[in-house]
Amino acid sequence: MGASPRIRFGVIAAAFVFWLMGAFVQAGEDIAGARDPAAISRYPRSWIVEYALEEDGAPRQFMVNRVDRIRRELRVQDLRRVDADLEAATYQIAAGTRLEDIVAHYRSSIDGEVLFSCSGRDCGRSNDWANQVFHQAILYGPDVNQRYLALQRGDQLLALYIIERGNKRIYAHLRVLSVVDGNASSSVGMLARLGEQGWALMPGLAPLPDGQLPDDAAGLLVGIAGELESLAGETLYVVCHLSGADLAATLLRASQECADQAVTVLNAQFTTTGPDLRGFGVGPLAPRRSTPGSRLEIVNPAHGSSR
Repeated sequence: MGASPRIRFGVIAAAFVFWLMGAFVQAGEDIAGARDPAAISRYPRSWIVEYALEEDGAPRQFMVNRVDRIRRELRVQDLRRVDADLEAATYQIAAGTRLEDIVAHYRSSIDGEVLFSCSGRDCGRSNDWANQVFHQAILYGPDVNQRYLALQRGDQLLALYIIERGNKRIYAHLRVLSVVDGNASSSVGMLARLGEQGWALMPGLAPLPDGQLPDDAAGLLVGIAGELESLAGETLYVVCHLSGADLAATLLRASQECADQAVTVLNAQFTTTGPDLRGFGVGPLAPRRSTPGSRLEIVNPAHGSSR
């Protein structure tokens, strides 16, 4: 005689509960000596499987865009080179966790400015992130299953890379660069990008919603002015992009004021003859994928591929 429906239901329910406990509750132990980088709250029920602390102020690179590889060389449109201490942890997270929930957790835990974010194939190849950027093979998985978030918090640059591997294991790599003897918004590399593609993002400068420059803009523009002095005699445009809920006409006017304000500050910082700078506000009319909606750029209109 077979088991009653009530008994069968009880067996199925118990098996389901045990499955849930195994998939979502159990967590491993951190490796010896590990801790949460910069005391940032980890995602619930995750544990550290790799950890590094290097307090040497060494030169390091911080990615602020997708990663591409041409032949054997990595190509990144926007990166920062800084002297910084490094603290990094790779967490394993319970299978079945939504990747968006992990991103949301860290975004709410870190009081900082989002410099760049991407998901899936928009980030480039997972193999390049895992093996060329972070040098951890366990971070390699299907390109569609990756997420990347770059933030700045004061003089700290924070990178979060999340991957769900083909075996359904989920890893989150959190890397914190604490800049020493410098500024996390270094303009190093800006001139190289301007020469290569005809335009370059002004690092660390995000206009306020009304088009005004933030309080720390003058300090950031000092370094940028020093870089631009080498381009004396050229005509360059300072282009302000401004997004928001206001009408396009309002954002266009505010972005023009933003661009003019930046030109005034830059011209005041030149110690010798600098380039001929002209302000141009485009408001929300020139969006570009994978870049902030509100931003300042330097554009060389004479460059053959400047857009």
